[in-house]
Amino acid sequence: MFYVENSDPDELLKKVDILLDLIKEENTEVLNDFASWVNSYLSYLGNDDKEEIQEKIEDLQKV
Repeated sequence: MFYVENSDPDELLKKVDILLDLIKEENTEVLNDFASWVNSYLSYLGNDDKEEIQEKIEDLQKV
């Protein structure tokens, strides 16, 4: 969460795959909580890239 909050949204889009790779082994509840938080945070920012980031998180949740 610290990394996400302190990253420029454009930089976050470039690094989201690395971030998701770090948390992919977490349990479903942790992934869902993280996804919810990131979605809320990106909505707050009004980031245009949020849909692409959200899709990557959703793909991880399906696994």
